[in-house]
Amino acid sequence: MKQIERKGSPQRAICALLGATPGMTIAAIAAARGVHPRAIARQVQALMKEGFVCGGGYPRQYRMTSKPMPAPVASTSQSAVVTRARRREKEATDKPFGIPSVGELERVVSSWVGS
Repeated sequence: MKQIERKGSPQRAICALLGATPGMTIAAIAAARGVHPRAIARQVQALMKEGFVCGGGYPRQYRMTSKPMPAPVASTSQSAVVTRARRREKEATDKPFGIPSVGELERVVSSWVGS
């Protein structure tokens, strides 16, 4: 299972949440993670299939099993490049729009017109 091996994956976050607070329902996990319950249900099903989580009772409550979590896989150089590019893009889009100084707009428009 590739998702469980990545650091910060949704499945790893769900396992950490269940490890800290055993006996949570899908709705409680979804509320704690801020994700739709259907997405949580799919992730929990995958975790149950791999043996990291078990569930029982009514309403069904999920707990971590004794199966140890695998260590996160180290990032590759390509993933580091992608992460830096995404961070730069986010910083560029989060930068507040600056109002041009007096005369700057006229200079830019006149350079377009060629005057």
